[in-house]
Amino acid sequence: MGRTKLGVEKWIWTDADFEKMGWHDVRPHGIARYEKVDRDEETGSEGHFSGVELLLDIDYILKGDTSDPKLWKFWVAPSTLVFENVADFQMKWVGVMLDWEMDDIGREPGRYPGAAGGGNNFFLAT
Repeated sequence: MGRTKLGVEKWIWTDADFEKMGWHDVRPHGIARYEKVDRDEETGSEGHFSGVELLLDIDYILKGDTSDPKLWKFWVAPSTLVFENVADFQMKWVGVMLDWEMDDIGREPGRYPGAAGGGNNFFLAT
């Protein structure tokens, strides 16, 4: 079997690329909340609280080939979505399945559009 070159456009994507990215059938594997605290290395003291990050470990689909209805092929990369400066996070879990796939991630301007991180609201559809 020959090797197929994927031709990855770029290795690190940011919120500027959000509109070009697709989330359908992406599988999340883990979720974490991380509080950032700045630290003064000279004095060794903890500094000020500088925000909360929400991390979502996923298998991002770089490319899909569904030309053969009997054998779908996907190029998948382990990735981490990082949402910075999270001010409010709500999750509603319906059902008992722990193995799930995303359908889409939506984004709309939040209450404070000039805030750090863009002040956006994100919605994860499953």
